[in-house]
Amino acid sequence: ALQCGEQLGYTDAAGISPLRQRIAKHYEEAYGVKDLDPERIFVTTGSSAGFTIAFAAAFNAGDRVAVASPGYPCYRNILAMLGMV
Repeated sequence: ALQCGEQLGYTDAAGISPLRQRIAKHYEEAYGVKDLDPERIFVTTGSSAGFTIAFAAAFNAGDRVAVASPGYPCYRNILAMLGMV
């Protein structure tokens, strides 16, 4: 399919562009956030994917990260997967 120039049916990993554009517009209308670049918006299928993106953006492998106890059980697994302690 790729050699023929056909799409495989997957969407952009960050989310569908018109949705990200509309989210940016909503932030301007609802909260007064101006010039929010839709490229900085990621739409995920659930919280675990969102936390994975956020942790990867905020921390580096080997970083020590404090996690509340009790807390969301997946935090520790996500941090371990990313090489964080």
